[in-house]
Amino acid sequence: MGLPYTLTRLSRGKLEISSPVFTKWKLNGPWVELLKSFPGIFKVNYYPNKGKIIVYYNESNFDLIDFLNFFEQETEEGILEKLSKVSPGAKREDKSTWLKRVSLGFVPYLMMKGSSSWFLPALTVMLSFPVFKKGLSSLKERNLDVHVLDSLALVLSILAKQPLSAHFMVWLLALGDYLEDLVEKKAEARLKALFDHKENIAYLYIEDGKIVEVSPESLKPGDKVVVYSGRKILIDGKVCEGEALVNQSSLTGESKPVHKKPGDKVYAGTVLVEGKIIVEVEKTGEETVFAGIVRLIEEGIKEPLRLQKKAEQEANRFVAPTLLLGIISLNGGFKKASSVLTFDFYTGVHFITPLTVLTSATFLAKRNILMKSGAKFEKLAEIDTVVFDKTGTLTLGSPKIADIVCFDCTEERLLQLAASLEQRIQHPVAQAITSLAEEKNIPLIPRLSSNYFLGLGIEGILENKKYALGSTKFVLKKRIKVSPEIRELVEKFHSEGKSVLYLIEEEKPRHIKGLLTFIDPPKPEARDVIETLKEKKLDLILCTGDNEQVAMYLSKKLGIDTYFARMLPQEKAELVKRLKKEGRVIAFVGDGLNDSPALTLADVGITFAQGAEVALEVADLVLTPNLWDLVLSYDLSVALRDRLTRLYFYNNLINGLGLVLSVLGLINPALSTLLNNGGTLGLGLMALRDFVLSENKSSRRTNHE
Repeated sequence: MGLPYTLTRLSRGKLEISSPVFTKWKLNGPWVELLKSFPGIFKVNYYPNKGKIIVYYNESNFDLIDFLNFFEQETEEGILEKLSKVSPGAKREDKSTWLKRVSLGFVPYLMMKGSSSWFLPALTVMLSFPVFKKGLSSLKERNLDVHVLDSLALVLSILAKQPLSAHFMVWLLALGDYLEDLVEKKAEARLKALFDHKENIAYLYIEDGKIVEVSPESLKPGDKVVVYSGRKILIDGKVCEGEALVNQSSLTGESKPVHKKPGDKVYAGTVLVEGKIIVEVEKTGEETVFAGIVRLIEEGIKEPLRLQKKAEQEANRFVAPTLLLGIISLNGGFKKASSVLTFDFYTGVHFITPLTVLTSATFLAKRNILMKSGAKFEKLAEIDTVVFDKTGTLTLGSPKIADIVCFDCTEERLLQLAASLEQRIQHPVAQAITSLAEEKNIPLIPRLSSNYFLGLGIEGILENKKYALGSTKFVLKKRIKVSPEIRELVEKFHSEGKSVLYLIEEEKPRHIKGLLTFIDPPKPEARDVIETLKEKKLDLILCTGDNEQVAMYLSKKLGIDTYFARMLPQEKAELVKRLKKEGRVIAFVGDGLNDSPALTLADVGITFAQGAEVALEVADLVLTPNLWDLVLSYDLSVALRDRLTRLYFYNNLINGLGLVLSVLGLINPALSTLLNNGGTLGLGLMALRDFVLSENKSSRRTNHE
């Protein structure tokens, strides 16, 4: 199939290639090392946000055809496997180390106050190495940016015999880097904690047909495991029996499930959404592709906020004028030039952005809410439409069996057949059926084979007979005749807000053996939350796989004006696509396996901590079951955006005023540093003050609710 790419530039010794996969998988080190493994390539520059890579090569031993064939012949899974095997290089440096060193560097300044020793300037220069490294890197890329300005300001401060001012500037830059790193580590730790509690069971297939539950850690290459519908694949391996649809969005980002058949490879971290397969184990644990990709992503650069990028671009536009003013100011000596170059509009942005995001993320984390990135904080503030799934989202997600209606068997037999079909299926309704059978001490019949149809139902062999259990849509798809009496009974149940499952015996003549109804009441806070979101001028939509009457019943009960019923997983995803094409900014809220395509496509995917594995992996925001968390997260995202806009304005005002005063010679380097760096610290304190005030307000509201 190959990877999509465009050869955008080709010249002697240099080529530029663009591809959406460069943006999808922001794996800096692995991409560079993988492409440098081609003969003749000696340098690779990777630009993830632009989706391009520039390659420098020796013409004598570089094979362009071989290089392009790599992109034309590789699959997404194949290239991910190669990337996962690439050594990520040196471990990501702990940003706290630099901050600690610079902080300890203040001690000699206190002990040697007033000394003219060379030691203090030399110490500051040594601790400024990360700043100079960024500046040199920018110059190599022919970029005149704030890193160059910072480097020059530090050098001139030293030459002007103002090492303490330089040291304070370095400390602020180190603190900004540390806070940015802390935001990422907090998110990683919270995400890891979310998955630690999830079920981790593998089904080992023994040659005589027996299936044994085992720990994934006990599996070894050559073992065979059965993967059922709704289950996460825990190993890398090859399908040796059966066919299935597998959701690989956690690995490739692609929302559409991929068909897998004997001979195809499957990967850990992906989820089987329909069918059943037996897989021969090839890799387990830390050896899997998914584990490798996770390690690499942890080393990647976290996408900054668009608001932050815009502020940084504006700051960079001031670099050249500031540098020019600094050169002109050299006529007044190093001190005046240092005073001018001390002012940059970037340091404040670099410091206050991660601090503000971190305080907001910490606020949510204290309430067991996870926002996976600052960029999604910003996107959440822009949403105008929220699409809700029903089960487990607006409802409690713990359906109860309400009625068992039998036509040609006993109630106990009907429940036994239904529970036997649903055994090992990870869906709230399936678990409600099996739990009821367990309560009544009804033994389950071994299910010899089965096929699961996502959003419809399941069929399988029990005691050498084929049975099926599913919704009205499933019955229509299988073209099962429904008598007027049964249809009337079903409509009665639907009018009561109950959902109906049909148990079908597939043996000729095919017929309906009975019905099971279940009801899933709405969450107690659902109506108030819906009303609050409507007051915020958000459009609300209910999107459910349930029938028309149940969808209408719940919509009226909660006050949602628009609803879509009998929606299959891909139809939910298509709805999100269509709404986005209309220019809407969409948040999709759902917690099930069948919600994962829509969660992936939405501008902001929102799920709950108790949700399906794949939903947790693809969602951007993870809430507790309480729907008020959605309101809280939205309010906080709006407050974050407004707070940053205000702080960026103050940052520009302080530095603009300081720049004018320094050019006029009205302030010296010490005052310049105090105004620039002190202003930055002041903005940080202002961000914390705003956060504390908003936290107290939110806490009072939460307690009231």
